[in-house]
Parts: sequence; structure tokens; C-alpha cells
Amino acid sequence: MVDKVVKKVKKVAKKAAAKGAEIKAARNNSSAAPKVNSGKLMLLVSIVPNNKAEFYTDLLQSSFEVNFQWTSRARGTANAEMLSLSEWNDQTKTAIFSVIKQERAKEALATLEEKFKTIQEHDRIKTEFLRSVENDTIAVEIENNIYQKMHRSTAKNEFRSWENSLEYMYKVLNDDAIPGEAGVAIEYNIPQTSKRIDFIISGYDKHDVPN
Repeated sequence: MVDKVVKKVKKVAKKAAAKGAEIKAARNNSSAAPKVNSGKLMLLVSIVPNNKAEFYTDLLQSSFEVNFQWTSRARGTANAEMLSLSEWNDQTKTAIFSVIKQERAKEALATLEEKFKTIQEHDRIKTEFLRSVENDTIAVEIENNIYQKMHRSTAKNEFRSWENSLEYMYKVLNDDAIPGEAGVAIEYNIPQTSKRIDFIISGYDKHDVPN
């Protein structure tokens, strides 16, 4: 009887020892596993011209691992003072809200500052040109700009030529090798002359020299 009890105790002890070794091994493996860096997130708010909102939204999303992003032009419940401080009372502006990793925020701000310096609000860029062609509004936009700046109407045959020719320029510019912020000028009037250049693409080289 005593022998049976002893054997039983030894068997239970052996199982307990094995279980303890298993738990210890699991703990060691857990501590050796690479730790996940949760990181901190920040809310980056960028206020940009409406016509550049798509470009800046894509820039932040594709370059800085934005976790979540949305845009707004609404006035909301902010009072006049807050709207004035934030520039949201200007309905020509869009607010871009981007949830971004804290360690990428400084780099994102530096990039935005650089783009703000090189891309003027009134400049047309590649992203806008492509969108206007896709929406079939490019000819109307050119006609309106010419009337506002040169105070002249556009002939029907010239209007049709824009509709046809700019479809081909769309195919040329719809290339990832050409930056989205590349400048686009259509029917550029050469100063102090009556001559115009049909189409100009401009930008900066790797040394930030305009060309």
C-alpha cells in the first residue's frame, strides 16, 4: 500500500516538474521575442488651397505612413474668432487631418513647408491638370482663365482643339516618373508680346534649381 502511494506521489511530482519546465521555457521564449513598438500618434492638421487638397492628401498618405486621414471644408460650430485664427472661414481652403506616427511628424512638416514654398496657390500642377481632363472640364477652365486674365472670348475651333489635344498631353503626363507637383502652364502668354506657348511643364531638379 505504501509503495503504491510513493509511486503515485513520484508520478505527480514528475508531471508537475515537466509542467514547470514547460512554463519556464514559454516565458523565456516570450522575453526573447522581439517587442512590438507601439509608438505614439499625432494629429497633423494642414490647411491648403482647395485646388491643391488632393495633391497634399496623396503626398502625406503615400510618404509618411498616415494611419487615418480625412478632409473638411465645413465651418462646423467654431465661432468667428476661431475660424479667423484657423483660416477655416476662407471657403477656398481645405483642412486635412492626418493621424501620423510621432517620429514621422517632423519630417512631414519639413516636406509640407518645402512644398508650400515651391507651389504657389495660383499655380496649376500636374495633379490638377490630370483631374480636370478626367472630369472633362479642362477646356472650360482654360476658357474662363483667358477671359478673366486677357479679357477676350475663345473661338469654338480653339475650344475644340483644347479638348482634343489635351487628351494626348494627359497620356504624356500620366506617368509616375513626373512628380505630381510639376507645374503646368497652358496657353502661356509671353510677356510684352502677343505670342503664346501652347504647353509648358516646369519644376525643380535634384538641386532645387527651377527649370
